[in-house]
Amino acid sequence: MRTQAELSEMQSEEKEINQKTRLTQEPRIQFFSPRKYFNKKEFDIKLAEAIKLIAQNQSTAAGKVFKVLQSKQVIIRSFYELKEEHFLQIKERFINNEYHNLLQYFPPNKKAVEIIESALTGIFFYKNVIYIKSTLDVNKMAKALIHEITHYINHSLYKKEKTTKTELVAYYLDEVRSHSAELLFKKNGLGLTAKDKKRIHEKIQERYEEFADINRKKIRVKL
Repeated sequence: MRTQAELSEMQSEEKEINQKTRLTQEPRIQFFSPRKYFNKKEFDIKLAEAIKLIAQNQSTAAGKVFKVLQSKQVIIRSFYELKEEHFLQIKERFINNEYHNLLQYFPPNKKAVEIIESALTGIFFYKNVIYIKSTLDVNKMAKALIHEITHYINHSLYKKEKTTKTELVAYYLDEVRSHSAELLFKKNGLGLTAKDKKRIHEKIQERYEEFADINRKKIRVKL
């Protein structure tokens, strides 16, 4: 962050540069609420039903997730309820995207939220905040909660693995655990077969291009 005339001129130039910098780095403020496009009551009803499904599920993954939900360790919101700090982080994901210009304002308008939701079913932010796509049906919302809360449960393990492995491998392992929890939830008490585990790795490498070159045969996953 000389003479009075020179100082005033320098301050004016600095102010102009700072304004231009903020326009490229920070969201512009809009004075309306995106929540007017969002049915909070409907979202909460679906969320409650999704939590019921998790409570009834026989898998170990669902049991762990339900304990977290029951003890209110996490905050669950829709993308229409984004906090500015989380919006900025999501915006970075779209930096090279054709829709990046539509994410210049905070709070995001309806179109911006739709863009975010077209790319993200859910996302976990440290320490304990989870956003879920508002248009998901109850079954898919339960699945998304399983995935994101498994990230929350394993965050300490993820941090530890980043100290002993590359960050990319640690990130990959974290995704394997969350995708495994999703499948365990779907199988409702049955374990994962070797075929299931192979398909999880294939699915992750298909979905995330950054993992395409990882040799999964050399990776051991702690579930």
